[in-house]
Amino acid sequence: MGSDEQRRMTTLILGIVFGSAYLISGILQFLSSISIIDDPIGNLPGDVIGGSVMIIISIIFIAGVLSYKKEEGRMRSFLLVGTFLSILYGITQALVTISDQVSDLIGTTEGAGNIIINLSAPSIILCILLIPVGASMLLFTIRGEKR
Repeated sequence: MGSDEQRRMTTLILGIVFGSAYLISGILQFLSSISIIDDPIGNLPGDVIGGSVMIIISIIFIAGVLSYKKEEGRMRSFLLVGTFLSILYGITQALVTISDQVSDLIGTTEGAGNIIINLSAPSIILCILLIPVGASMLLFTIRGEKR
């Protein structure tokens, strides 16, 4: 198996793993928000919009995986867009959590909770995992275009 084929398989596996993780987290978060299930994981926020965003991000990853046979550039572009959106969403979630904590500290709200527990939401954890993946995929793309 050559270097290009290994990179292609690695990209495919990452798309499957992150697409599945976002899909499962999004569905659980959505179902938790409409009270179909009780918080199954422990710190899964019940949020209709957040669950929907995670499902949309998973669809982008899965679309990249499904375009595997067609063209490598197309698969990579889907995965780069999915990575960019998930990092953007994770950073937004982290900033909202931190602002809730600051509001709790200055006394404008009550009971924001433990910041470590709040920052362990699936979208934030997946964002942290995807930052190096996105950076390496971007470098491979830039390096591949220079050849």
